[in-house]
Amino acid sequence: MNISKEQWQKIGGIVLTAVLGIAAVLGWWFPVSQPEQGGFSPQAVRERIAIDSREDSYVYNGADVRWYSDDHSTEIHRIDGAGGVEFAAPTAQATATPGVVVDCSHVGNCLEVRIASTPVAYYDSSGNYVGAGTFDVQGDITLENDETISNSTDGIVAVSGSLSYKHPLVETSESYTLTAEHSGYLVTNAGASGTITITLPSLADGLNYCVFEDENQSIVIEPDGTDQILSETNAGGDSITSGAQFDVMCLIAINSGWVPIDVIGTWSDTN
Repeated sequence: MNISKEQWQKIGGIVLTAVLGIAAVLGWWFPVSQPEQGGFSPQAVRERIAIDSREDSYVYNGADVRWYSDDHSTEIHRIDGAGGVEFAAPTAQATATPGVVVDCSHVGNCLEVRIASTPVAYYDSSGNYVGAGTFDVQGDITLENDETISNSTDGIVAVSGSLSYKHPLVETSESYTLTAEHSGYLVTNAGASGTITITLPSLADGLNYCVFEDENQSIVIEPDGTDQILSETNAGGDSITSGAQFDVMCLIAINSGWVPIDVIGTWSDTN
């Protein structure tokens, strides 16, 4: 059978139209779209085909399998493509809590600290929300940049077992005025070439300091105003002076004055 040039052109047009139609259909069912940075494309999720399979389904190339809510706004569940680990989204209690958080819901073995409302949220090794409140740490907690652990109710942080820490120091070769933020510090005169004066802050219950004569130069401890260093002086406002190298004076504040709780060497009332 002979086909004319015009017939071949018609056949080619029909084939091209069919190919373009198939490509358009495939493009609608299998859109080429990439997840947005830090999330996913709701449009891509909405347009993906639903699979009702009686056979095994395969996902290649380490891709994650994710489940989203009906409105495509929230990830409900995820299977990590690389490791096969399942991550369930946290409960509403965890996600509804306001504040700045470190999101642990897809990490596992993670401690989540919130600024507002629920103070602590803990997730197990599968990323499941466990609860808020107390938690069990099996490992180290490292605080950097001068953070503190405090109890806003009564100021007491209870430790069951041993607590290892480095004692904070102030090493000064010149006279120095302490503040409440220095409470718990050991103060030394390292590098001093003469007598220096360490001035205490105003009395506030619980403030405590230790002063150590590191260099063989006298240290004068001066209370604030009329505050008194009890048992070491005979009047409010009197200062005390170390007598020899390696002398130590540890003081704690109560409402009536500074109480010496640990004394090494001879300290004299200098007023």
